Amino acid sequence: MCSQHEESSPLISGRTKGSSQPVPGSECSTDGAKTSFNQSVFNIAKMCMGSGTLGLPFGASQGGILFNVIGLFFITTYNIYSVERLIKSFGYIQQYKVRSFLSNDVERNRSNQGINATVQNTAGDGIDQPIVNHQDEPLSSGTFGKLAWYAFGSIGLHTIDAIMIILMFGIVIAYEDAVLSFLMQTPLTTGSKGYDAALVFLVITPFACISEFQLIAKFSVFGIFIIIGVFIVVANYGIRSNGMCGFSQITSKDLLPTSLTAFSHWFGVVAFSYGIVPFAFNLQESMAEPTQMNRATQIACMVVFLVYIAIGDVIAIIFLPSTRDHGFEGDVLSVLPNNWISTMVRLAMSLVMVTTIPLILVPTGDLLLGKIGMKPNHKYASKVSLSLRLFVCATGASISAILPNFVYVISFLGCFCVALLSFAYPPLVHLVCFYKYCPRDERQANSYHLYMDLFLLLLGTVATAFTSFLTYSNLMKEL
Repeated sequence: MCSQHEESSPLISGRTKGSSQPVPGSECSTDGAKTSFNQSVFNIAKMCMGSGTLGLPFGASQGGILFNVIGLFFITTYNIYSVERLIKSFGYIQQYKVRSFLSNDVERNRSNQGINATVQNTAGDGIDQPIVNHQDEPLSSGTFGKLAWYAFGSIGLHTIDAIMIILMFGIVIAYEDAVLSFLMQTPLTTGSKGYDAALVFLVITPFACISEFQLIAKFSVFGIFIIIGVFIVVANYGIRSNGMCGFSQITSKDLLPTSLTAFSHWFGVVAFSYGIVPFAFNLQESMAEPTQMNRATQIACMVVFLVYIAIGDVIAIIFLPSTRDHGFEGDVLSVLPNNWISTMVRLAMSLVMVTTIPLILVPTGDLLLGKIGMKPNHKYASKVSLSLRLFVCATGASISAILPNFVYVISFLGCFCVALLSFAYPPLVHLVCFYKYCPRDERQANSYHLYMDLFLLLLGTVATAFTSFLTYSNLMKEL
């Protein structure tokens, strides 16, 4: 998750989009080159297949080989549905703004003629009275935040921003924890986890100071090829060590989760390994054909589903003879021996993490800057934003020194932040926008949305609360 696409679609945009459009709600991104449909499919898939994939064999061993396939398919379709719900919700708002603009325009013209037909015009179109004033919308927020503002007001916007801050801060911690765990298994370790954490912070600091990071962003594209190389090395080592015996040693105990805690670990890792829902609008705004976002998501997510089965189940089965008693205890690199090939692989993955962290740090600093009330054009904004980024980076390094392997961290982030934003929030916001911004006749014709959204809202909320509690409890035990 969040690995390679942020360079073309920043999480937080400091520019106001569409301000010159004559009709409210017709905003479109004009920043940079637009991506074709095929490029968009690749970008969506690439965004999913980030460093979180290193935890998929751990997730498969926790969830069970058969359950992992079934669960992956369910999570895949849930992500597709959630993206569609978000886009549809913002579409309701845009249509409402257009209708409101046209209705007000007619009202002004008739008022100039001494005719007041506002009530009749509104009732005839089946449009509710204006609920929000679009002129007051938070222009500095991205579309994801604006959607929360239109649905729930300023409280909703601040809540979503807070969850996004926790998520991005958590990703920084997880990535620093990963670099730390890789470093400790190489000759470059100082022998002390605290000193290694300080070394990780010093390595990341120069990258965190870069705001215009196009070169870093372009380099991070190669991260996916490094990840593919990592799994080739891991699979080759597993086959040389165990042969293909794992495929003949599968028992009924290997098919399903062995406990509720194991299920929660699986759920968190898989949810984190997708995580495209919070960034759906960023991806859509980068497309030359934004109306094709749902179709692009469907194709990309199904491709990712097949890749994740190969990465998760196949690797878990290959290592089944040597991990049957304890399973994968961490990321997939933890099964490699300490030799020069493994060292090169770990250093390569560390480089991917180090160059990816700034892509998360910059929008985190910008979001925190807005929360403390400082505008982007303030003369000290850049210095304060840099200070906030360094603070997040230093705090993350300090916390990573006391945390276990990073798969436990991404499991908790997946259960709490990603599940909340991807599985509970989309049906909820669609319900609200459906009843707030749809004409009455359209609501009556599509009332079946109510039952599906209510079911998925309940399911997403229960899954988020239940798995978050279990993974947090287990994380505390591992400290």
